[in-house]
Amino acid sequence: MSGLQKKKQTTAKPRKKLNTTKKCKACRKTFRPATAWQTYCQEACKTARSTADKRKALDASRLERFMTSAFAYWMAGEAQRAGRLEIVKGHTVESLLALYDVYKYYLRANGYGEDSRLYAMAHVHPVKPADGDYIGVLFAENLFVCPELPNKQHGNQYFGYGKCIHRAHTSPANFVSEDESRKTIIRRIVCYLGEDVVVEFAKKAKVQPAQRIKRISHLELFLDELGMTLDELHDCSTVKLGQLQAQLAGKEAFVITSGGKDQFGVLIHELQRHAEFRPDGIAELVPLLEQLQERTAANFLSSVEIVPQKVIDKVALYGWKVMHGQQADLDHVRDLLKLYMPL
Repeated sequence: MSGLQKKKQTTAKPRKKLNTTKKCKACRKTFRPATAWQTYCQEACKTARSTADKRKALDASRLERFMTSAFAYWMAGEAQRAGRLEIVKGHTVESLLALYDVYKYYLRANGYGEDSRLYAMAHVHPVKPADGDYIGVLFAENLFVCPELPNKQHGNQYFGYGKCIHRAHTSPANFVSEDESRKTIIRRIVCYLGEDVVVEFAKKAKVQPAQRIKRISHLELFLDELGMTLDELHDCSTVKLGQLQAQLAGKEAFVITSGGKDQFGVLIHELQRHAEFRPDGIAELVPLLEQLQERTAANFLSSVEIVPQKVIDKVALYGWKVMHGQQADLDHVRDLLKLYMPL
């Protein structure tokens, strides 16, 4: 025997002895392996396990995207304001999608993060009413996009409609304190709603991480160069944060200015959406408001006011009161407008 053959003989790995039986990693059934490294009883089990692992990783990614999204941070802020997790009680994938649509419309109305916020997210049933044992919840039928001023003037009054829960149906275990971090509240919301519901919602809504969070995390490293405190940084709008990033990079910031939405456009949109939840015929106000919207636009092209601004403001204010739950009265709007436009 040559030296090379002896070397090969001494360095060859000893063959592993086969176990008599194994449990399949996928179906957990006992099988007899053909090799020492076989871990699945059949190719179908191997494929199924690989598919399940990919789905699990994808679900984890979707959950992470939800937990770092602006929508989740907004939900956490609302839960903190209410002081209770129960404001999201009973949400399904479909109701979360409806809530997300309202949230996206709110962003659109405000021009996607421009410095001046014209519209607020208003509640039909207040989160903290002046009196009563019911709490307004975070559902699409209890929310609408409203100009800041009418919303502040309305305060926490309650006229009717909306969606709420009784205080007796809340638990101390679901209390949310004012000093609790948003990240912690988001984790609690996920546990409260169930991961399956949140993951499926994130999948259908295609939720993405918030650009705002990414920008703040980056800019926190350059507070001295920016001459800002951490609190000042967190108070900046998303657009302003982008400008600060561009400033650090020595570039001019590219800003998309949408101009937001006009008041009557938002009011008409929200009246049409809430007509599904309201039995008082609020959709009948829409044709009148659409005519007024056209006349308001014509005011800018005419040297004479077709409809006086005080009348426009009065009709708009009444419309927002109706959105806040006041009973719709078509005759009242007609009386306000009959001198200025054909009805």
